[in-house]
Amino acid sequence: RIEPALAYYNNGKEAVQLDKQQKAYPNETILHYACDDGGPTEASAIQCRDGEWVSLLLPCGNNDV
Repeated sequence: RIEPALAYYNNGKEAVQLDKQQKAYPNETILHYACDDGGPTEASAIQCRDGEWVSLLLPCGNNDV
């Protein structure tokens, strides 16, 4: 089972961490995921926008192609 490494949203002043297991999230919440192979994690995320999840995911692993 894959779980998010971090859940948060920005309230206009700061990032507010959320429970990664809650049933619903505020609009603009971002769930960050970590790559199993230790690849980049900064852009591996999904964001809640107007009730739908939008992918911000990049491929895991070495991107030196």
